[in-house]
Amino acid sequence: MNKRNAKWYRMTPESIIQQLHTDAACGISPKAARSRLKRNGANTLFDEPKEALHPHRRFFVPDSSCLLFFGGIVLSALFLPLPVAVLLTVIFLLISIPFLVAFRRISKNEERIADCRIPNVCVLRGRTRLFVSARAVVPGDILILQEGDIVPCDCRLLSQHDLRVLTLMPDEKGLPTFAELPKNAERQYAFGDTYRAPYCENMLYGGSEILAGGARAVAVETGAFCFLGAMERFRIPSEKRSGHGNEDSLRELRSYLRVYGFLMLALLLPLSVVGVLTAPDFLGIPDIFFPLCLLVGSASPVLLMLGFRLISLRVPLALADPSRRDNAVIFKGSGSADKLCNATDLFFTGHEMLSDGMLHFHSAALGSGEVFATDDSAPKDLYRLCEAFVLSERASAEKLALHPTASVKKNGAFARELCALCKYDTDALDIRLIHATSYKSAGDDVEYVAVETKTGRFTLLLSDESSLVDACVQYEDKNELRPLSAERKRELKSFFESARQNACRVTLVARRSSDGILSLVGLLAAREEIPEDSSRYIRELGECGIRPTFFLDGESSYELAFANACGIDGRRLVCTDRETVLDEALLEEYRVFIGFSREAIARLLSKMQSRRRVVGVLVSGNRDRALLKDASFTLACDPAAFSSKKKETSARANASESEEGQRASSVISRRSDVLLSRAGARGGGLAAITASLYEARIASGRAFLLLSYLVPSHMLRLFLAVFLTAFGIGLPGALQFLYVGALPDTLVLFLILRINFSRKELKRPIRIGEKCIERLVFSKRSRLPLLIGSAAFSLYVGILTWCGVIDVHCAHTLTFVSMILFELLILFGTWRRIRGTNSFKRLVRPILYWVLPILVLIPLSVLFPTLGTITGLGSWHLITVLSLPVLCSIYLLAGYFLSFFK
Repeated sequence: MNKRNAKWYRMTPESIIQQLHTDAACGISPKAARSRLKRNGANTLFDEPKEALHPHRRFFVPDSSCLLFFGGIVLSALFLPLPVAVLLTVIFLLISIPFLVAFRRISKNEERIADCRIPNVCVLRGRTRLFVSARAVVPGDILILQEGDIVPCDCRLLSQHDLRVLTLMPDEKGLPTFAELPKNAERQYAFGDTYRAPYCENMLYGGSEILAGGARAVAVETGAFCFLGAMERFRIPSEKRSGHGNEDSLRELRSYLRVYGFLMLALLLPLSVVGVLTAPDFLGIPDIFFPLCLLVGSASPVLLMLGFRLISLRVPLALADPSRRDNAVIFKGSGSADKLCNATDLFFTGHEMLSDGMLHFHSAALGSGEVFATDDSAPKDLYRLCEAFVLSERASAEKLALHPTASVKKNGAFARELCALCKYDTDALDIRLIHATSYKSAGDDVEYVAVETKTGRFTLLLSDESSLVDACVQYEDKNELRPLSAERKRELKSFFESARQNACRVTLVARRSSDGILSLVGLLAAREEIPEDSSRYIRELGECGIRPTFFLDGESSYELAFANACGIDGRRLVCTDRETVLDEALLEEYRVFIGFSREAIARLLSKMQSRRRVVGVLVSGNRDRALLKDASFTLACDPAAFSSKKKETSARANASESEEGQRASSVISRRSDVLLSRAGARGGGLAAITASLYEARIASGRAFLLLSYLVPSHMLRLFLAVFLTAFGIGLPGALQFLYVGALPDTLVLFLILRINFSRKELKRPIRIGEKCIERLVFSKRSRLPLLIGSAAFSLYVGILTWCGVIDVHCAHTLTFVSMILFELLILFGTWRRIRGTNSFKRLVRPILYWVLPILVLIPLSVLFPTLGTITGLGSWHLITVLSLPVLCSIYLLAGYFLSFFK
C-alpha cells in the first residue's frame, strides 16, 4: 500500500471529514470541487495507457514485407532516372496519405471509446446529487454508491447497508483478479494494526464494483495515489470478462494475410537469383531486385489490413454522432459490429428500446368531470394537480438530501411538462412552503406527502390504483367543495381504465385536510414517448433474419398495453408461476414475455449459446447485470456515454439527477459492446439498432468486395512474376510495378467505399470467415483461370521476345498495361457479385478517370516513343497494342470452358 493512504483505514470518519474540509451531509461546493480538480489534476485511475490506444503500431513495425516495400521505394528513387523518381515520389504520396489519414481517424476513435469506458459516479456537491465522470472526482467528494456502481477512487466508508463489493486486486503474478468482500463502515482499526489494503472492511478501493446494498463514502485518494494507481504495470481491465466485446472481426483474415506476406517474402530470394541469371545483359541487379521488393511489399499484411480497417472504421464514425436525429451509437469493441451483423436473436429488456424511458404528461381528469389533454390551450384548472406533483418532487429531494441511498419515485419529466402547460409559478410555492415529507405505510401502495406551508398543514395521497376514488367524499371546484357522487366516481374510474388501455400510468391524487376529510384533487395520466415507427423497425429486424424478443417487467395490464401501443405483433406470455422454465420452443410461439426474472432469461441465454446461436441483449438497468456474461454481446441505453470529456466539468457536472433521467449502471455502460442513446422521435433504441445493423452489413459487403478483388489480383501478380522471371524477360520497371501494386489496391479501396447497397440486398448478412477465404483462394474457378491466363500470356510474350518481334522494353510495357486491364476486369466481376443501388455509376466514373489517360497515351506512345519514356508507359509497338486484350481473353475463355468440367 502506498504510504500516503496507509493512514485512512485507521482514522475515524469524523477526523477524515475534518482533515479534508468537507461536509458529510452537503459535500463540498462546486467552486471548491473545481479548485481541487485544478490543483490535484484529474482522477486518471481508469485512463487507458497511451500505448494501448494504438495497437496498430505494434502490428505495423515488425512487418518485414511492409518495411521492404518502403525500402524498395526509397532505393528505386535513388537509382532510377530523375523524372521517374519524381513521379515515383508523387505516386508514393498518393498511396501513403490516405493511410496516414486512416491512422489518425483510428486513433481519434480509440480515444473516444476509451472515454466511454470511464465510469460515472454520483456525488454530493452543495447538497445536490450530481452525476460526474470518475475523472472529475476530487478528494473530499461525498460519493453516493449504489448497486451496479464502480468505485472511482479510494474511499472511506461513512455509512452503508448490506454492502458487498467485488474488489479488484492484483494476484501473485500482478494480473488483475476479483474477490467478493463484505464491507462495514463501523469497523475501526487500532493504530498498530496492519492490514492488506483490499481487505480493510471500512475502505472501498478504486475499480471495485458494488454487488449489493448501498453506501455513502468520502473520496480520500485519486489517480496515481490510489491503491491500484500506485502500482507500476498494473492496468484496470475495461471489461471484467476477458475478450468480451474486443474480438477482432478480421482475426481470421489477418492470419491468412500474414501467411501470404511470408510466402511473398520467401519467394524474393529465388526470384531474384533466377531473374539476375536469366535477364538480358543490359538489365542490372537494381532493375530486377527493386521491382521484386515492390512486388513483395505490395503484399504486406499491414497495407492490406489497413484497407479493411478503413472499411470497418466507417461504421462507428458514421453512427457516433450525437447530433443525428435518430439515436447515436458507439461501438466499444472491434468485433461489435460483426457480432451485431451476424446476430440471430435480440433480447430487449425494459422499455428503453421503444421509448425514452421517462413518463410525460398525457391527460388529466378532475373531480368535476373535466378532462384535459396535452393539446389543450391553457388548462389552468389543473392548478392543484401541479401543486401536488411539485410538492411530491420537493419531498423526494429533501428525502434524498437526508438519506442519499434511499430510493424515491421520480415524476420529474411530466411534472415539469404539466407546470409549463399550466404556467404554474413554482417560485411562489417555494416561498410559501416550509417543508414537505414523503413516506409510505407498511403494506400500503399509497405515497403520503405531509406538507406544512405558511397558511396551514395538509397531507397529499398519491396512488396508482383507482380504489382511492371510493374513499374520497368531495372534490374542489373553483375553490368550492362539492360532494363526489357515485356517477362521478364511475366516470373517473372509466377514465382510469381507458388511460391504462392507452399504455398510460395513471396517478390518483387526493388531499386530506387537518380534520381528516379526504378530497379528490384529480387523476393524471402519464405515458412514455412511443415513436410511431417502432413497429416498422421491429418488422425490419425480422426481415434481416434477426428474431426480436421482448421481456417486459411490472404490471401485466400496463405491459400488455405498452406492447400494443408499440405495435409488437405476436402472442404474449405472462408469467404466473416463477417456476416457469423458458426454452426455445416458447420463443418460437411467443414474442412478448412479461414478468420473467433475469435469472430465467440468463438460463435461456446459456442454452441458446450452447447451440451456437448469436444472441444480443439490450440492457438498461442494474437488474440486467446478470445477463452481461451470458449474452453473445450486449447493447446498453445510456445518454451519459455521449458527453464529451471537455464538457463534463461544465455542462454535465451542473445537471441534476432529475434532469439527467434514468441511466444505465456504470457496470453495464463499461462492459457493453454497443452504447445507444435514449429513445428519440424516430423509433428509439430500435432505430439505432437497425441503423447500426445496416451500416455493419454494408461494411461486411464492402470488405467482401475488397477481399474478392485482392485475392485474384495478387495471385495474378505472383503468377506473372514467376513466369516472366522464369522466361528471362525480367519484371516490369519499378514505377510500373508500383502502379500495378499498391496504388491500384488503394484506388480500388476508395472505389469500394463509394459503393452503396440497397436495403433489399442487406436482408441477409455477408460473412467473412475461413470458408469465405478458402473458397476464394482454393476454388478452381478462381485459381485455374488465373494460372492458365498468366501462363499463356507469359508464354505469348516470351515467344514474341525470343523471335525478336518486340524488345524487352515493349514486353515490360505490355505486361504492365495488360495487368491493369485485367485487374479492372476482376473488379467488375467482383462488383457483379453484390450489385448496389446506383453503384454502377459510382464505380464507372472513377475507373474512367483512371483508364482513359492510359488509353490515350498508348497510341501517342506508338507515334512518339519519347512520350512513353517520359510518362512511364515505356515503349510500344503495333503488335503490343493489338495484343492488349490477349490476357483478358484467355482468362475469360478459361473461366467459360471450366464450367463444362466437373
